[in-house]
Amino acid sequence: MTGTPWCLDTLGLPAHADTVAVRRAYAARLRQVDPGADPVAFQQLREAYQAALAWCNDHPAGPAPGQDDGWCEETRGAADDDAAADTPPQDHAAEDAMRRLRDAVRDAGDDAIAALLGNALASLRHGYVDAPGQFEDLVIDALATAGIDRRAALFHAATEAFHWHEVGRLRRADPRAAWIGRVLAQAEDWATLDAGWRATWLAHIERAQGGIDAYVARRWPDIGRLRAWLPDWLALYLVDEQLDAWQAAFENLPRDTRDEFERRAAPPSASVPRRGPPARPRRRLGMPPLAWAALWFVLMLFYLITNGISTVRQHGQGEPLPNFGESALSPRECMALYAQFDKPDAFTGMRPDDVVQAKRRAQRCALDGHWRAPGGVNSPPPH
Repeated sequence: MTGTPWCLDTLGLPAHADTVAVRRAYAARLRQVDPGADPVAFQQLREAYQAALAWCNDHPAGPAPGQDDGWCEETRGAADDDAAADTPPQDHAAEDAMRRLRDAVRDAGDDAIAALLGNALASLRHGYVDAPGQFEDLVIDALATAGIDRRAALFHAATEAFHWHEVGRLRRADPRAAWIGRVLAQAEDWATLDAGWRATWLAHIERAQGGIDAYVARRWPDIGRLRAWLPDWLALYLVDEQLDAWQAAFENLPRDTRDEFERRAAPPSASVPRRGPPARPRRRLGMPPLAWAALWFVLMLFYLITNGISTVRQHGQGEPLPNFGESALSPRECMALYAQFDKPDAFTGMRPDDVVQAKRRAQRCALDGHWRAPGGVNSPPPH
């Protein structure tokens, strides 16, 4: 009896799975595990993933029947001898899809590349389980080695189709992933350059794809700087042999012509990516935020004080506050005070200070519960 190694079984893979299938299965299982809620399960999944990669690297053609070699110390879900001995036939679906894609993009425009890639992927979804992963690797290899046309458009379409932008999707230890990471970073750098210069340079690059004529040769100074800063991104358009031929054509021009077009080239700052940490916000007038807060508080306090003084000047003392240091008035005294306020000429002949004091006493009466509503309600009882 033979069995599937526990590491592959944990990932839900058969014994003949390859590293591409392992990576895809691990990514799928990883979405089902919350490292914070279940760290044990996350660690077990990680250990199974690492063990499965090691096992697959040691068995590139698949394990021999009945052989485990100790990569995984235990087996789970043992199968019958006949089932374990059956090795699936070699599948060429990924290679066939890549061949069709290579032929299709040769005569297609950039706008059609995404659809052609989507059709190739759709043809693999119901076949061999590892075929999409194998196809992805073939696409990467073709892009990195200039083994296919329309590489810039295909790279953009593949980035969306294979989700290369997703965090954790690329493993930097994988040479293919490292190449993708460099191109993505350089594409971001390219986007930081001046839009006008970018349009000009792309026109020169596209013209150079058809051959290096005299017009193109003179424009090498700009492209040479781009080659120094964005080599992997530029390789999506021109291979090293084309770039070397472009440089040689420029160097073969007369000296005065070279000098003239070097002067006409974009300033170095225009072809140097503005990549780096985000600029810190500038402090206005060199003052720290705390100083601005203190200044705002002082100005607001000054406004409130001046506004209060202006109000007092316009309306006298304003609404008086009760003086709780004075002795409380009796209910009868409060009623007499309210009766005085009811008179039409209640404050005639009174000094402003006396009016303020009368209002304060009336407010004190109200706060003490000795109040009378307008119209004579709660008037003092008769003697």
